[in-house]
Amino acid sequence: MGISSHDRKVVGRLAEEGPFSMFMIRYNAAQPGAESDIFPHLERRKPMIVAYTRDFLAQAAARTQRLDRQGGHGKATATASVSQPARDVVLSAPKTVVQVRENLAALENGPFSEDEMTWMRDLGRAVHG
Repeated sequence: MGISSHDRKVVGRLAEEGPFSMFMIRYNAAQPGAESDIFPHLERRKPMIVAYTRDFLAQAAARTQRLDRQGGHGKATATASVSQPARDVVLSAPKTVVQVRENLAALENGPFSEDEMTWMRDLGRAVHG
């Protein structure tokens, strides 16, 4: 049995002590709260983690020009979601055929390096506070 929740702290507690074997959570490197609120609680029970984002490009596609002005490299934050070893599945919700193609192209870039993950987390903090 699994649940989906936006309340990361509740998911963290349930992942460690609750009856659920699967959690669907919002996660991408620009919004990395799961890295502190959920992922540290997975070791004991190892539930399945499904990460989702509004669209697979995790808001970066709409911000590409601004991100590039801030030193961006054009990779999507969702690629960082795919790079996160704590997740088992990444779901996306592209709105257009173009976004589907962009999603697939992001996968071809492969996982982020640790430097790219650090850059994306820093950018997420700058964008989301």
